[in-house]
Amino acid sequence: MTLYNSVNETHRQLIIQLGESMYKYLNIAQYSDQEILDLLSREEDIQKKLDDQFLLGKQSSKGEIDHYKYLYEESLKQATTCKSSMENFYEEKFKQLESQLTEKHRQIETLLESNQSYYERGLQKGNEFNLSLIDEQKKQLQDKSELIEMYRPQTFDNMKQKGDLVENIFSNEFVRNIDRLAYVTDTSDIKGSGDRIVVFPDYKMMIECKHKTSIQKSDIEQFCDHYTTDFQNNLYDVALFISYSCEYVLGKGSFCIEQKDNTIVGYLGLQPDSSPNQKSLIMSYFLSMVHDIRKTNFQSSTQKKHIHEYLYKSILDVYNDILHIEKYELPLIESIQTKYTSKKQTLQEYILECESSNIPIPLEIQSIHGTEDLFVDKLVNKIKDDCHIPKQNWKQYLIDTLQLDEFYKKLLQKRGMTRERILQRYQTLNQKNMII
Repeated sequence: MTLYNSVNETHRQLIIQLGESMYKYLNIAQYSDQEILDLLSREEDIQKKLDDQFLLGKQSSKGEIDHYKYLYEESLKQATTCKSSMENFYEEKFKQLESQLTEKHRQIETLLESNQSYYERGLQKGNEFNLSLIDEQKKQLQDKSELIEMYRPQTFDNMKQKGDLVENIFSNEFVRNIDRLAYVTDTSDIKGSGDRIVVFPDYKMMIECKHKTSIQKSDIEQFCDHYTTDFQNNLYDVALFISYSCEYVLGKGSFCIEQKDNTIVGYLGLQPDSSPNQKSLIMSYFLSMVHDIRKTNFQSSTQKKHIHEYLYKSILDVYNDILHIEKYELPLIESIQTKYTSKKQTLQEYILECESSNIPIPLEIQSIHGTEDLFVDKLVNKIKDDCHIPKQNWKQYLIDTLQLDEFYKKLLQKRGMTRERILQRYQTLNQKNMII
């Protein structure tokens, strides 16, 4: 204890702590008191043992330090390698993401350019379509305005002004569609000579125009007196009477052509509700027909003598006639055919409505051309399959069996309505043979 007592308090504390460390290190606690006394009584160099233990501990610590240093260095290498690998991995990923991002930007730019192109083309087409709609609307408005103006009731200051409206239709341009060498002379101011004289290369045609809602007997008599006198004086070979606003010419109907000796007289009545264009086409067709009749039936002997000149002129005339037919008459025929079909369809609808409502059909309908077959079919459809039509009194049999009304009774009495016709139509419609 000499050392302990010779030092200050600080060193004493250090000695105590070192003693505790050695006590724990030597595991003195496991020894008994006697063993401890024996240990202290040994003559051993404690210092030497301590030094040996210190060196042993130092070597052991150095090995552990080297081991941990090795582990640290290995960990550092692994960390460096992992860092490098991670850097390479993420650098590669970054490059891929950067490449993908660049591609996405390129696709977006391409899409924007494409959308812009589509937008511009769509805008252009939309503007074109809008302009076409505007043009179509303008055209429809113009057409409607023309139709309104066309069908607007016209007012005239006097009868001459009203008549001039029709007479002025027959111009040089109008008749040259029929013959390229024809021309028109205005004779409306010359009493008894008609309203217009159409001069063709080999004959003349007089045209009398009436713009009245009804044609009187005096109008026809006056026309007859004029052309009779003029025919005798060889002033012209053809006389035409055209009623612009009355469909039926008294005693002549709506269409009539009469031939006598070397002259032709024609009558034409136009529907009041037809448009001016339709009336003009019908009048052109009427004049062309009369002109063709005149050329066919009344060729002069001088034309036949000069065969070369005659054939040359005839070829040109036929060619011009074909052009005229294609331009004016064929469209007119199609228009008339369409209108005729539509009217027949409307008539049939009205007939069906009358029959369904038990309303008698007017007997006058039977006089319309083309409706007879329609009513024959309707009559045949009333006949049942087990019906046996006798040869004697077959009409009365049908009247009694089918309980026909006055309309169909009158139909059976019409000329040409035979039992064979009824049976043949029945077989055609039903594709079977009736027991006769």
